[in-house]
Amino acid sequence: MRYKYIVNYAIRGIFMRRFRSLTALAAGLVLLLTSLAQAAGPAVTPLDLNDCGLPSHWAATYVCDLQHQGIPLEGDWDQSITRTEFLNLLAKALGRMPTSLNATAQLPGGGYEHADGGRGTVSREDAVTLIAWAAADLAKADIDLRILNAAADAAAVSDYARQPVAFAMSRGALEGRPGAVLDPKAPLSRGAAAKLFSLMLPEVLPEEIDKVTILSYNDFHGHLFQDSRKRPGNDLGAERLTTAILGQELENPNLLLLDIGDTFQGTPISNLVQGESVQEWRKSLGVDGGTLGNHEFDWSRETMLGLMNGAGFPIISANIFVEETGERPEWLTPSVMATVGGYKVGLIGITTLQTKATTLPAHVADLEFRDPAPVIDEQAAALREQGADLIVLMVHAVASPGSEDSAKVEGEVAVWFENVHERVDAVMAGHSHELTAGYVLNAKGEMVPVAQGASYGRALARIDLYIDRETKQVTRAVPAYLLPSPNLAAAPAVSEILARWNAEVKPLEARPVGKIAAPITRTWTEAGESALGDFIADAMLTAAPGIDIALMNGGGIRADLEGQEDGTITWGQLYTIQPFGNTLVTVPMTGSEIKETLEQGLESYVRLLTNQEGAHRPLQVAGISFTWDYAAPTGQRVTEIRLADGQPIDMSGSYTVVVNNFMATGGDDLVTLKSLMPKQLDLGVVDLDIFVNRFATLAEQGPVAYSIQNRIQVLNFPVAE
Repeated sequence: MRYKYIVNYAIRGIFMRRFRSLTALAAGLVLLLTSLAQAAGPAVTPLDLNDCGLPSHWAATYVCDLQHQGIPLEGDWDQSITRTEFLNLLAKALGRMPTSLNATAQLPGGGYEHADGGRGTVSREDAVTLIAWAAADLAKADIDLRILNAAADAAAVSDYARQPVAFAMSRGALEGRPGAVLDPKAPLSRGAAAKLFSLMLPEVLPEEIDKVTILSYNDFHGHLFQDSRKRPGNDLGAERLTTAILGQELENPNLLLLDIGDTFQGTPISNLVQGESVQEWRKSLGVDGGTLGNHEFDWSRETMLGLMNGAGFPIISANIFVEETGERPEWLTPSVMATVGGYKVGLIGITTLQTKATTLPAHVADLEFRDPAPVIDEQAAALREQGADLIVLMVHAVASPGSEDSAKVEGEVAVWFENVHERVDAVMAGHSHELTAGYVLNAKGEMVPVAQGASYGRALARIDLYIDRETKQVTRAVPAYLLPSPNLAAAPAVSEILARWNAEVKPLEARPVGKIAAPITRTWTEAGESALGDFIADAMLTAAPGIDIALMNGGGIRADLEGQEDGTITWGQLYTIQPFGNTLVTVPMTGSEIKETLEQGLESYVRLLTNQEGAHRPLQVAGISFTWDYAAPTGQRVTEIRLADGQPIDMSGSYTVVVNNFMATGGDDLVTLKSLMPKQLDLGVVDLDIFVNRFATLAEQGPVAYSIQNRIQVLNFPVAE
C-alpha cells in the first residue's frame, strides 16, 4: 500500500512533496502512538520530513519518494536517464504500462522506437508528454496555453508537447530552470525524472481503500500579490497559490477546498475595494466551504454579509449566537453537507472566542461566541444522523505546534477537544498564522488530525483521509502543510483578475512617501518591544497637542516596514502595516490606570508566550518606559514606569493617553480602557494618516533610520532549554 505525504523543502526552492507507502509512515507512528493514542480511532501520522538518509541534493525528496514506492533509482541523479530506465520507472509508478503510452502513441513517429536498444536519452518535453497523458485525460483537461509565456524559451517546445507541458506547468509540476527556461529538448536527468513522477502521478491505492483529501488556506488577509523578492516561505500570491491548488487536485481528484477565514482584511488591493478583488479570485478557485474569522467582522455587518452572500459557496459558523435571544443569527448557518468521491462530508464552522477582543467591539456587541465543544458534539451528531460519512471542522482558532512535541497540537482547539465526544475526522485551522500538522485528543482519547497553513497565502494545509470502502471508516489520517515553490508558473486567468483590480487601486497605492535606510521590523524582543512598534507609537504622539503617552496594540501592526531595492516606501506599504482604518482616541488616565493597562497587555503577552487562550501580541509604548518581572504574579508584573524625561510616573497623577478606537473599546482585552469610554475623545483622525504623515516628515531629511528604543525591560525571563 502506498501512502503519500508532504515534506517542506521550500527553502531549497522545491515544490512541497508527499511520500508514499506504509514504510514512509512508520517512523512517525513510532513517535506518535503513545499509550494515550492507542485508543480507538484512526492512526494519525504527521509528517516525517526526511527519512531516507539520502545525500544533500535538490532531487533527494523525489528520489526518497520513489524509494517508498519500492522503485529504486540507480545511478548518478545528475546524469541523463535512458529510455529503458524511464519507461520502466513509468510502468512501476503507474503499476502498469498503459497501452495508450506505447512507443509512438503520443509522440511523433519514431520518437520512442528502440532502434538503439533503449540506450538513448529522453528529452524533457517527451518525458512530460508521456507522464501528462498518463496522469490525466488531456483531451478534457482545462489547459490555458498562455502559461507557456512564463518560459523564455516557450517557442522551442514542440507542437505535440505544448499541451502536456502547459498542463504540467499549470499544476506546479514543471517550474523551469534558472532564467525561466524549460530547455525542452535537453536530455532528462534521473533526478528530474524522479521529480516528475513524484509530482504528476496520483497515488495507487488498494482496491479496498479510498482517499479523500481536505485542503485549506487560512488568514489570507488580502495578500493577492507575491512577495516582491520571491523569497521561499513568503507570500506566494494568488496566481501561484492557484497553481499549487491545481497540483493538489491532480494528485487526488477527491478533494475538498476550504477557506478558514480572515480572508480579506489587510492589503490595499483588497481593503480599498472592500474585499471584492479577493472575492473574485476565490470564486475562481471552486472553494467548497468556508468559515468566519474574527477579521471578517472588521468592516460593517452589511459589507460582511455581502461578501458571504456573494461567495458562491456556504460560509458557516456554529458557535455564534445573538446575545439578546440566545438563538443563532438568521444570516448564519452552523453546518452543511458536501459530497466528494462518493462520500458525504459534514462541514462545521467554528469562530474563535477571541473575536470579541480582536475586532472592533462595536461590530460584534450583539453577538455571543460560545464554547465550541458542546456545539461541535451537537452538530456532528446531527450530521451523522443525516448520513454524513465524514465530519470536517473548519476552525478559525488557535492550533499551535506543541512546545515539546510539535505533533501534539496546543491552543484553543486542543482545550476544546478535551470535551468533544463525537468523532471528528479532520480539523482545518487558522487564526494563529502558524504551520501546524499534528493531532489533538478528544474526550475519548482518540487522535484527531489538525492542520494549519500559516498565513498570507504562504502555505496550504492538507489532511489525507484513507477510508475503508466497505465500512466507510477512516483508517489513517495524514495531516500536512505545504510550502509551494515561489517559482511556480502564474495562472494566467488569475493574472488577468489581479491586473484589472490593480489598475483600480495602483495610483494611490504606488505613491512614494519617502525612503528608509534599513528595514524597520515588528519583531519584538523578549521584553515585548519592537522597533516598528516604537515608531508607530511615536507617530501617535503627534496626533494632537498635549498628548503625554501613546499605547499601540502589537496585533494591529500587520507587516514589517521594508523598502524597495532603493529603500523607497510607498503609501501601499504603509497601508499594509496599518490597514484597519482605526481612528485615534485620547483619554485622561491616572498613573494607576496606565499601570493596570500595561498589566493587562502583559497578561495577554505571557499567554502568547505560553500558548494559552486569550493571548495577544505585546503593547508598544511611547512617552514612557517600563520594567516588568516575568516571574511575578498576574497583575503585579510591572515594577517601574518612567516618563520620557526619566521621572517616575505619579500613580495618582493624570496623563493624556492616545490609543486607537479598537483598544479604546476594549479590544485585546484592555478592560480598563473600556471602562474609561465616557471620558474618551475620538479625534476623528485615522491612525494610518498619522503614520504616513510622520514618516513623510522624517523622510524629508533623508532616508529614515530608526532602531529599537529600549523602552521595555524584562526581569527573570525564562532561559530557553
